[in-house]
Amino acid sequence: MSNGRDFRAKLRELARARARGDPRPSPQPPADRVVALEQLWPASRGEGFWLCRPPWPAGYPRPEIPPTFGRICAALDVESLGRTPKPLFLVGFGLISDAGVAIEQYLAGHPEEEWAVLQAAAAALARVETLFSYNGRTFDLPIIRDRLRYWRLPYDEPRRHVDLLWLVRRHYKEKFNMPACGLADAERYVLGVQRPADILSSQVPELYERFVMVGDARALEPILRHNLYDLAATVLLYLRMKNEIPEALAPPGEEESAETGDLF
Repeated sequence: MSNGRDFRAKLRELARARARGDPRPSPQPPADRVVALEQLWPASRGEGFWLCRPPWPAGYPRPEIPPTFGRICAALDVESLGRTPKPLFLVGFGLISDAGVAIEQYLAGHPEEEWAVLQAAAAALARVETLFSYNGRTFDLPIIRDRLRYWRLPYDEPRRHVDLLWLVRRHYKEKFNMPACGLADAERYVLGVQRPADILSSQVPELYERFVMVGDARALEPILRHNLYDLAATVLLYLRMKNEIPEALAPPGEEESAETGDLF
């Protein structure tokens, strides 16, 4: 298990170096005789970060994309070390187009790679016509915005963002007698999916700290799988809502509910 005190000291050292204007430190090499990420997960090095493209997860029905789907839409889900100002290290997208669904995960191998992940995520967001998330209005987008500003990188609001949590509360909670409206509840009651064995969100920071301090990617696999499950569930919820309650997902000016979202 990693030493949380050592990890926090590492983050403070990076913050002080940034405040002084020092060059970004180079990533530390992995420890000897540990498992590399590409041995565990479909991943390759991107522009200063890891780019992961995992297949659609087992246990989740394959999404059915209408032949005239048209718009480029994307699910968003991030993993971080806590609420801002703590850094994020993983931004996941579930990209939907006429060609199907593609999962992309931008992963920082070290805290100093956060800026590269954010830069790539901002570029991806700029290409998306409709962004959707589950509780992204209060967590995912604010932390992306705040961390981009921390690194003094430009931030542009998504062209359109729909937070599916609000739609589940309004249209499905009473219908399915849901005890709560977390994503796992929506999977179970709305989609009829029982999530495979998974970690708790509260375990994510400790696992990532362990990876950074030791260099063993085995601590990363459950985080990446957790993010993959979240993205798959969010994509399936969006497609179901698009079929069942299209008026709630209509663009502004086309009878979109004020409660759902005019979430820009």
